Amino acid sequence: MVHDILNYFKNPDAEKGPNIFNTQKAKLFWTSFWMIMVCNVALSILIYGVEALGWVSTDDHAVMEMIKSQSVLFILVTAVIAAPLFEELIFRAPITLFRNVDRSDFRWLFYLFAFAFGAIHITNYGISMNTLLLLPIITGPQIVAGLFLGLIRVKVGLLYSMLFHALYNGVLMIPSVIFLKYFEM
Repeated sequence: MVHDILNYFKNPDAEKGPNIFNTQKAKLFWTSFWMIMVCNVALSILIYGVEALGWVSTDDHAVMEMIKSQSVLFILVTAVIAAPLFEELIFRAPITLFRNVDRSDFRWLFYLFAFAFGAIHITNYGISMNTLLLLPIITGPQIVAGLFLGLIRVKVGLLYSMLFHALYNGVLMIPSVIFLKYFEM
């Protein structure tokens, strides 16, 4: 399954999976989820390296500010329900409108949607020359998430890309919020 997912990313297509959520789709969903978490760890190490060099600061990250200023309930509703819902409607729902385009055209549209999803998250850092130059690195986790969410959208369905996105955000946010709200601040 890992090999199939990596091959899909090399040459994505708009071919829809069967209309039912079967064991193959479940396997794709969960394999993708664990792959994205491994990628996230690797990319986080790279981001912390960039931060150690003084090129960006995660202390100024919008999520950190939200954690400091908002209630736990607000943060979790925003990150685990609202963001996945709206971001999937904006960045993944339109992908299937391009099912009838040439495969090579679809591939570039698929990548464009993934990159745009990642790039919009640059606003979490604030726009500066460093953040713009380092955009592919510091938004790498979101770009990779965009690829996996696009795969789930095309092969499994929009509702499942929303669920995948909510699960992804929840796994990342819940421990962070608990730690930062109750143990560090």
